[in-house]
Amino acid sequence: AFFTPLQHGVAIKGGSELPIHHISLLLESNPHWVVLKTDIKNAFNSVEPIFLPEVARSFPDTCIQDRVLSSFNAAMMFTCYHLKKEYTKVTLSDQSCSLLAYIISKSSDDMFLIGQMDDVLSALSDVKASLEPVGLAIALGKCEIFPNGQILPSQFDQSIAVAKSGTVILGTPIGQSHYAISSCLEIAKSGHDQCDQLKSLENPQSGMLLLRYCHVIRINHLSRTVLPSWISSAVHHHDQLTRNTFESLVNCHGLTDHQWLQATLPIRYGGFGMTAIESTCHIAFVSSWANVLVRLPSCFLNLGDQVKAIVSREGHDHNVQSISQSLQDALPRKKSLADILQNPKKLQHKLCQEQNVQVLESLQSDPQSLKDAARMRSIQGKGAGAWLESIPVSTKFTLKAADFCLATRMRLGCNMPQCSGTSLCECGKGIDRDGYHLLTCKTGGGPVWSHETVAGAWCDCLRHLQIVYHREPRDRYANSDAKADIVVFNA
Repeated sequence: AFFTPLQHGVAIKGGSELPIHHISLLLESNPHWVVLKTDIKNAFNSVEPIFLPEVARSFPDTCIQDRVLSSFNAAMMFTCYHLKKEYTKVTLSDQSCSLLAYIISKSSDDMFLIGQMDDVLSALSDVKASLEPVGLAIALGKCEIFPNGQILPSQFDQSIAVAKSGTVILGTPIGQSHYAISSCLEIAKSGHDQCDQLKSLENPQSGMLLLRYCHVIRINHLSRTVLPSWISSAVHHHDQLTRNTFESLVNCHGLTDHQWLQATLPIRYGGFGMTAIESTCHIAFVSSWANVLVRLPSCFLNLGDQVKAIVSREGHDHNVQSISQSLQDALPRKKSLADILQNPKKLQHKLCQEQNVQVLESLQSDPQSLKDAARMRSIQGKGAGAWLESIPVSTKFTLKAADFCLATRMRLGCNMPQCSGTSLCECGKGIDRDGYHLLTCKTGGGPVWSHETVAGAWCDCLRHLQIVYHREPRDRYANSDAKADIVVFNA
């Protein structure tokens, strides 16, 4: 409450996205505003303890006396309060603000000043003066200013770096379009080294888990905070890299678009969880903004209202046209912003769920054969994809590389490289290229091996629980055709 509108996104889900969207909105609606990033020099070792009583007097309701807050955070609290009182001038009549300050990072040693050039530089001088009594100083060599096309004054400190095209805030490039596009593409390309390391792993099971949980989600944050039109090249490159790595891991090169579309589905829908960011980035962007529009600081609600009006085709404010137009283009069919804002909680999950169901229905409605239709039904069964989520912590939970690759090919409906289509089974029948005959032929041993593996796993569990059991008793059901695989005693 002390720092409104300096402090937002605290103790809320996706709080880091609020300052990003907020600053982007302000820069678009105020093209003459600039952004200054500051950093405190040697912050954690420079605070004078004698400063704490002064902060305690300024903030009587805080827990400084109980030493919950560090002396450094206390110093930054006082500085922010001073900035708010002196420089953040909010007029309720026109709802305008001459300067906005953001304290970012849990250690509070990074500050972003956004506003007109004169106000920002004046605020920087005030911050320096406020920090000196407590032994803190601005590290000008680590500061950076994005002038946003404005001319720097002659008295500007040359030790501060100048970012002509844009800057990065919380991992998101903000500034001119070409800067954001190139920055996002560079971030997407930076995943090549990690993917090359995954390809070199001997165990594809581990590589698949790392690919799904570490690489696929690398640019989720960007897809939620950058305009879809600016990130299109980056997500296309990212998805292509994901596909190439997937094919290399399972030694299944040349997947068809139909098969790769299946791989992008969640595991419970018969896929591999290789989410295609290119098809979900518009959903992510709308979902993030839906959360932001209901949490914008009260003095900037007029900007949010402009965005809502334009998306609803009721306004034509040029200042926020690109953001609102991107939201309008990204809205799912048969969805309005008003409907989405009514319940933005878990919005991305809900919309992606609907999209996955549509993709699954399209795959099932046009099967290439009856075998494909049966395969799609089978791999959606309960537990059918458990082997893809098994962590290889021991040999019992680890598939051999060849077995994992074969299981992957079978799940996707690819031809088995070991099955030529002209070979004969021990039973005398031909072996199909899909390998289904080997799974059902008792002469070849496929069903027997599966049966013994499952029964053995149950016996291992019973043994660890110290439960008495009998494996395939022959005398208990001598007069019946039914034979038990395992008989459990006193369970």
